[in-house]
Amino acid sequence: MQCSVFVRPRISLRTTEACYVILVMQGQAFDPGERLVAEAGRIYERYAREVIEAHSFCPWAAEARRDGSVSVTVVLGQQPAPDEISALANALDKQDKIIIGLMVFPQLDLDALRFQHFAAQVRTQMDANYPRGEVPWAIADFHPQGVEDLSSAERAVAFVRRSPDPTLQLVRHSTLSALRRQSDGGTQFIDMAKFDPLESVSHASRPALHERVAQNNLRKLGDVAQAVTKTLADIHRDRNLSYARVGLPVPTWSS
Repeated sequence: MQCSVFVRPRISLRTTEACYVILVMQGQAFDPGERLVAEAGRIYERYAREVIEAHSFCPWAAEARRDGSVSVTVVLGQQPAPDEISALANALDKQDKIIIGLMVFPQLDLDALRFQHFAAQVRTQMDANYPRGEVPWAIADFHPQGVEDLSSAERAVAFVRRSPDPTLQLVRHSTLSALRRQSDGGTQFIDMAKFDPLESVSHASRPALHERVAQNNLRKLGDVAQAVTKTLADIHRDRNLSYARVGLPVPTWSS
């Protein structure tokens, strides 16, 4: 994974494969320093590896990470403004190699519904920053309150997206278009070394890529839901204990 550079001040904490960045928001009242950033990055990576990659819920995630095409940014601040997050996304857009950006918010005390509204505000702000049809990123919201409802593929999405912290996932629209072309009626592993995210692609008359991914994930969850629930619970426990050690209170939505 790579790190974004739109921060001031900037603190980079390198692990074996990742670089995590603090974005300090104006008016921030709580400054836990580097330890919170390191813990937030480490805990998110557990979720990415032990849940998403371990069960191939996103079939190209592991390859993209190994290829250095994923950026994880830890955003500090209790009330980040949508325009600040949009500016961070704009800066990330300048890093051509990055096709997936994750923004992790360990201090943002919003429940799942309010975080969805926050994500919508970020999308609106991004739409205002680009000409029509040229917004580079598709945004998805992940939240620890994701409900385990396997009654349909659409409802199961929230369970798969039960990240340890509120998180925004940014994926390039050009990447999604190229994946849609290469998927040939279903999802598959993509050779990121040969992948051209800027290739122009026409939409095929078949279910949308996210719908096919959701259907595949629902089928997988029929076999592994219990194991995923156990893993997620352990990761969330790790989050609460680790953050308590750096003085971050348990968020109100978890009580």
